[in-house]
Amino acid sequence: MNTLDITTMTWSAQTQSQSVLPFYGYTATLLPNGLIVDIGLHLINIKIQIQVFDTKLYTWSTKPASGSTIASRRHHTAVLTQDGNIIIYGGSIYDSSGNIAYVFSDIAVLNTNSWVWSAPSVSGTSAPPLMPHSATLYKNYMILSFGTISTSILYKTIFIFLTYKITPGLQQTKLNKVTVIPQQIMILQIYILELALKLLRHRVHTIYETHIPTIYTPGIHPPAKYELIPMYGVPVPGNNYHSS
Repeated sequence: MNTLDITTMTWSAQTQSQSVLPFYGYTATLLPNGLIVDIGLHLINIKIQIQVFDTKLYTWSTKPASGSTIASRRHHTAVLTQDGNIIIYGGSIYDSSGNIAYVFSDIAVLNTNSWVWSAPSVSGTSAPPLMPHSATLYKNYMILSFGTISTSILYKTIFIFLTYKITPGLQQTKLNKVTVIPQQIMILQIYILELALKLLRHRVHTIYETHIPTIYTPGIHPPAKYELIPMYGVPVPGNNYHSS
């Protein structure tokens, strides 16, 4: 295991006394309690397994998960939801010759408190089988982008899953809707959002400037008329305005 110090931007090798199972094409998810959950394909018994690394104790452990049967895979993605569940999507398996045998389009949820797998139902337009794609969680939205199912079919469409809790007491996450957004529309939306934020910051800065109080020197009469005009050309009512 190697550690990157983001302050000095230097790598260092960590000595491990434990033997670690060989994994390939796995995902690593950091939990708030300092545990790193590795989910991937075990190269010896060709079975999906869960390995956990404790960043505080520097120890490895294997978690036996129960619940729904999850097919072995690699090159999938994983995100951590706000309620502490890990959602994996996609991935693939290979034949004995090293060729892609199957690409998955299913979703699996791992409860990191009970280590129980579940396979929630999904409504709406389904995302295609993907590997190796990217997945990012923004609030309650899992954003899937790019990926492929072969060397000749590449995707540039953005897929968004809406996640929410079925029952707050069960802490179970369900993906109930899939939204397909073409890449061009996504880029346009990002551009519009950035433009709106710039205008908002500019407007707040302008309003702040127009509300700076006027300081008068004792013994010197204030000007007969004082008015600030914001950049947008609209007078600000009641802003240090004195009629002549």
